Amino acid sequence: MNMSHRKFPFIYLGATIDLGITRAGHCAGLIQSFDNKLNGWYQRSLDHAGRLVLINHVLNTIPNYFLGTNTIPTSICNMLEQKMAHFWWGGGTKHHWTKWEDLCLPKEEGGIGTRRLKTLEVAFSLKLWWKVHHENSIWARFMRAKYWREGSMEAHLIDSSIWKRITRVDDLASSLCDFQDDGTPIWNPEPEGFSLKSAYNHCRATSNVSKAFQFMWDPSQNPKVSIFMWKIYTRSLSTPDNLRKLGFQLPSVCPLCMHANYTIKHCLIDCPKITMVWEHFSRCHGFTHCNTPTRMTQTRETADRCATELVSEFATFSKQF
Repeated sequence: MNMSHRKFPFIYLGATIDLGITRAGHCAGLIQSFDNKLNGWYQRSLDHAGRLVLINHVLNTIPNYFLGTNTIPTSICNMLEQKMAHFWWGGGTKHHWTKWEDLCLPKEEGGIGTRRLKTLEVAFSLKLWWKVHHENSIWARFMRAKYWREGSMEAHLIDSSIWKRITRVDDLASSLCDFQDDGTPIWNPEPEGFSLKSAYNHCRATSNVSKAFQFMWDPSQNPKVSIFMWKIYTRSLSTPDNLRKLGFQLPSVCPLCMHANYTIKHCLIDCPKITMVWEHFSRCHGFTHCNTPTRMTQTRETADRCATELVSEFATFSKQF
């Protein structure tokens, strides 16, 4: 059959094949793939919109094939996520204004739509569990015949790392399924059946859905405008009030009106000079600008409603160009 013999570990179809669990040294190829992409991108002048596309559609998908067959050590997951975070914020020396776990929320919940690697690993483990229970492939039949002893999802010391990985999510998977009389599972999170997306969404951290974020990430919106509005709402702009928290000595008074503190809310909403600009373009483009200083309160519900109105207004204005 023209098959070659190799010693463990070796690479087959991009995945590391070895005896036992995956060690950090087995992930050298995965790390190299990340570095090869990043080294080329850092030499380009990419804005946040470009970085977002590359993170979500390139970097975040590189580990997918690896996770389908192996687990990734936590230290390697942290390293890869750190590389993505550095790239998002513009380099290793740039300040990270938002925690990575918050960036990994869906866009409508305040993140940028990327995914946590450890959570993705659990989702792939659920996929393997589903294949063992639901499929009749050669691999599934082999796993059931070799390890499924008397219908028991238990792992013994000598069992393969793949089977041990499957048994670790057995309780979680069982809680997400109903079972027919013959033991066939029915995937509850999605009526069409199991999908990696539904498995990941069940395992990931969640936050409240905000209408403001839904407005700012509208597909018809300019991505640069969406990201700028996201930075405003998440306080991720390097404004003087934010920089002073990091120890920088900067003027605290607005350079336009020379009265109020120079905060992000003041320089974009409350400043009289800025209000004049809003009102001018509101008249030019036929929409109503509502000045919000008297309506912004400390309650989350009111603040979110006001922010939604502002984001909608800004989005309407930006679409004119």
